[in-house]
Amino acid sequence: MHVRFKTGEWRLIPGRLIETDDGCLLPVDAFTGIAHRIVPEDLLTIARKLVKTADQRRWQVRQTHLNRMRLELAKECLTHVLADWEVTYY
Repeated sequence: MHVRFKTGEWRLIPGRLIETDDGCLLPVDAFTGIAHRIVPEDLLTIARKLVKTADQRRWQVRQTHLNRMRLELAKECLTHVLADWEVTYY
């Protein structure tokens, strides 16, 4: 999935992957903690796609670490959306 940042830059999430000794996949670059850099209009869409992908791959042991990162980033995106909503409507 491609993510658009506020700077106009695009990034592929999760990016390059490496396989650990036990067969799990890990991203080369961690992608959690980047929600504040994502364009605000895209936050809900990205969160939805991250949760959907994690749900589809929940039974794949190789995807365990990636799913955790996907769900953490989705949580960060939703936190930013709620914070923006509270500022706008309260």
